[in-house]
Amino acid sequence: MELVSKKWQQSLATGQDYTVEYRCRRRDGVWRWMLGRALPLRDPKTNEIIKWYGTCTDIHDLVEARETARRTRAQLREVLQHSQITLWAIDLSNRITLLEGGAIWEAANASKAVIGSNIYDLFKDCTEFLSPIEDVLEGRERELFSEAALYGRWLKTKYVPILGKKGTAGQYDVSYIGGIIGVSVDVTEIHNKSMELEARERENQVLVANESAAKEASKLKSEFLASMSHEIRTCVFLPNLKFCWSHGLS
Repeated sequence: MELVSKKWQQSLATGQDYTVEYRCRRRDGVWRWMLGRALPLRDPKTNEIIKWYGTCTDIHDLVEARETARRTRAQLREVLQHSQITLWAIDLSNRITLLEGGAIWEAANASKAVIGSNIYDLFKDCTEFLSPIEDVLEGRERELFSEAALYGRWLKTKYVPILGKKGTAGQYDVSYIGGIIGVSVDVTEIHNKSMELEARERENQVLVANESAAKEASKLKSEFLASMSHEIRTCVFLPNLKFCWSHGLS
């Protein structure tokens, strides 16, 4: 009530409208949130305030619902941050209308207001990330996926259209595409592990190939030596002389 009193004194001193939310205890002892409002009635000749007209409205259910929504939003943001998920949306002009859990985007565009920005301006060099957007907006695809690098992090993204529009006659066009909702998951660690496994697999293949080549070379060498030994043991002819080799000279 101290804050309410200060607000009322300020309105009396300045003539500004009085609007304030506060709690008060009802006659049954239950505390309720109220909205107090007042407007000054002025003398048309002197412009002096003659009296104030005020209302006091019970907004307890509205405040409770608002607080519940705020807590739910905070919990959702916390979940998105810890799960490395970014939830975003764009309209038909490619303007970002929603961004939750966008730590990567916000860090990369700290000097820009992300909401309201054109997504092509923010990620103009990330063609793999942007390429599915046009296909979804123009209705060629209803669901697309991409895996692309954004500012040093790898994101796997699902793109789905925002469907539906209410016409002037009240009809609802479910085929109308009004934008895109994207769900991006940070898969940098998984991507890096996959690259490491692929590199190890290539190394293993090289090692196996080298081992096979070494075994084949050893086999060929053994066969060559065996063949030469057999030929030598049989007979060796030299001009004008004949030597027979079998465990020594004879």
